[in-house]
Amino acid sequence: MAEVLQPGQQIRPVISVPEATSLVEKIYGVQVDNIKELDAYDDKNYHIIVKSQPSNESLKSVWPHGYVFKILNSMDSKKVSYVDAQNQMMLHLTKNGIRCTQPLPNKGGDLFSIEEINGSRHIIRLLQFEPGQILYNVPVNPELCSQTGIFLAQINTALEDFQHPAYDDHSTIWALDSVPKLTNFLFAVTDEGQKNLAGLVIAAFVERVVPLIGQLPKGMIHGDFNEHNILVRQFSEQWVSDGVLDFGDTQVNCYLFEVALAACYMMLMAKEKLTPLQAGTLVVAGYHKLRPLSSKELCLMRVCICARLCQSLVLGLYSHSQDPSNTYVLQTAQSGSGWTILENTWKLSDEEFSKALLQAIDNLKK
Repeated sequence: MAEVLQPGQQIRPVISVPEATSLVEKIYGVQVDNIKELDAYDDKNYHIIVKSQPSNESLKSVWPHGYVFKILNSMDSKKVSYVDAQNQMMLHLTKNGIRCTQPLPNKGGDLFSIEEINGSRHIIRLLQFEPGQILYNVPVNPELCSQTGIFLAQINTALEDFQHPAYDDHSTIWALDSVPKLTNFLFAVTDEGQKNLAGLVIAAFVERVVPLIGQLPKGMIHGDFNEHNILVRQFSEQWVSDGVLDFGDTQVNCYLFEVALAACYMMLMAKEKLTPLQAGTLVVAGYHKLRPLSSKELCLMRVCICARLCQSLVLGLYSHSQDPSNTYVLQTAQSGSGWTILENTWKLSDEEFSKALLQAIDNLKK
């Protein structure tokens, strides 16, 4: 069974920008012109621009948009086969018409390597940077919500014929079926009302969802289809989702979990005339239009959305307690809406949520 994050475990790479620059130049034979650290949870990611033709014969030319230099956390760096699986999945999706990041070979021709960094071993990779906006930076409207659900369904369809042995026993604390383990991290929630709410959501997931996991349709899923991992482009003044980033949480799991996760994060993006409930149900409706969900999956959707909100909030607070300088992990909470959306969605009855969901599905048929 794969290792899962435990409370108090320090896994984030300890490395400075100059050290990262030196490392990528040494391993990949490039000369860095500019380097900027990107937001990340437990890894270290950098956007780099290189100066000229690399001395790496495996790189045919300089990609004008730059590269993402990824240094995995020490725990994920033990999962060598899983990193290979992610690389192969990116290549598979590209062949199937899904725009995504691409792994690039180092000077030895390998798509990753293991390096000693300040006393800890970490897997490093260089990925082709995909241009475009991320969904987080654009206004969300009903059309974008439903289209994003459709795009997620297209990704799941493209992955139906993809397999890799690394996924056979892969597990992560961020997988939705790991929600019962959240009780070990509730100490990071200092507000008693929020802690009690999280406890209720976890208990409901254990009671209602866990016993049915074996009966739900499963397959290869992205596992982290959120507003920072979705690329968008503008067509005829309308933003559409057309690319996907970050394969660090890919897994074999319930399609229900994939859709609930996407709905959860779009709910956090809802503003002005679009309510969180409308945003979430539109994502589900878009997915359902291309890949119909069963009545059992639809009935469990509200609890699973709440479970993901809870997961993001609790683990964000925990990660911040371990590394107070990393405020990115608090984004769900700092948006000012995370706990409020969780509370409001939790207060809904199954009947109220189902009514809104069926209305969204019906509207998309018109």
